[in-house]
Amino acid sequence: MTMDGIITDIQSFSLHDGPGIRSTVFCKGCNMRCAWCHNPETFTARTQFFHYRERCLRCGQCIARCPQNALVFEGSSLVHREGCDACGACERECVNDAIKASGKRVFAAWVVDALLRDRAFYERSGGGVTLSGGEVLMQAAFAAEVLAGCKAQGIHTCIESNMSQPFDACHDVIALCGLVIMDIKLWDSERHRKWTGIGNEMVLENFERLAAMAVPVIVRTPIVTGVNDNEAEISAIAKFVSAAGNVLEYELMEYHGLGEDKRVALGMEASPRFAAVEAARMKRLRAIAETAVR
Repeated sequence: MTMDGIITDIQSFSLHDGPGIRSTVFCKGCNMRCAWCHNPETFTARTQFFHYRERCLRCGQCIARCPQNALVFEGSSLVHREGCDACGACERECVNDAIKASGKRVFAAWVVDALLRDRAFYERSGGGVTLSGGEVLMQAAFAAEVLAGCKAQGIHTCIESNMSQPFDACHDVIALCGLVIMDIKLWDSERHRKWTGIGNEMVLENFERLAAMAVPVIVRTPIVTGVNDNEAEISAIAKFVSAAGNVLEYELMEYHGLGEDKRVALGMEASPRFAAVEAARMKRLRAIAETAVR
């Protein structure tokens, strides 16, 4: 019987989640709580609802139509209280698109069928399919079935992961990947815990396990002002990465604040405000990162 999982979206024609033109499946649920995350809707493995207050007419029709009586206005925010079963009646009732669901349960076979529709683009561009998140390895059985279905059709497979799950639990997923894109966000484990909610010991251990399996890897570090935007931090990661022979690239990603509006729409607490990384600083850090794969 096919496995089911919860996803937020399938994005076609992606150019930044592996080689070629790809389709990216965003899985819902994550074990980290990165302060700078631009996809906070993927934190929890359940359906949530965005409430776009600037569009809301406060007509109250969504509240009236909720079969569970689980909706209420608190100030200017629409709150889905305990008892909400994510039926979607509020979203369907809203005439101004102020309510949008995030997260739907789907079967792995359905996902594979959806991904196969773009097969011609994968073949022409050397692309394929990437499972991202959230954290894809939190839904390992579902991910393995999707990847196996794609691989059986000759499609290149990849995951984007924080690699902070026990390796034995995700081995079957890794074995189905032609590429793993993983984050090493910070070198010091206590600082990693401060900014993401967990330490990085398992991340570093799993990187070494990937190297032992000779799985092709792209390592990424999101550069965030005041967190890891310094040469000592990036030098330590680059030195660690350079010792492995399976790393295709060590890539630094600039922070952007696109997650802030999402947090507001989800009724979440605001995250710290981070300044944009200076261009000269990014240039210096990227020069260090390039030494990891020379």
